[in-house]
Amino acid sequence: MVADYLALEAVRFEDRLHVEFAIDPAANQIAVPPMLLQTLVENALKHGIAKLPAGGDVVIRASLQPGAMLLQVENTGQLNEPKPGIGLDNARERLRILYGGRASLHLESRAGGRVIATAMIPRTA
Repeated sequence: MVADYLALEAVRFEDRLHVEFAIDPAANQIAVPPMLLQTLVENALKHGIAKLPAGGDVVIRASLQPGAMLLQVENTGQLNEPKPGIGLDNARERLRILYGGRASLHLESRAGGRVIATAMIPRTA
């Protein structure tokens, strides 16, 4: 579903959107809560890429860690808003309901005008 969404957004952004996937094939076997990745990608486009006249990059990564899957969405942009939007708050709450304190979702600035959302999802419920 995320790939289809990004294909539609690529039409809207034209050459202003560059997408890269770095997915460990083993990570494809791990269940991700519904709409979690979609929320992170939409957030990257709405609060990052759409605000930049030149556009930017979105990199989606998934890899297995001991006992968990690391899911990251990195985009060109900056964290300017003092509080994350409702989409990220809802995603954090869904992770808390599903996994208690064993899951996490963090948003942070990186050097070079990058923002990264990182979710750690336990491999067992």
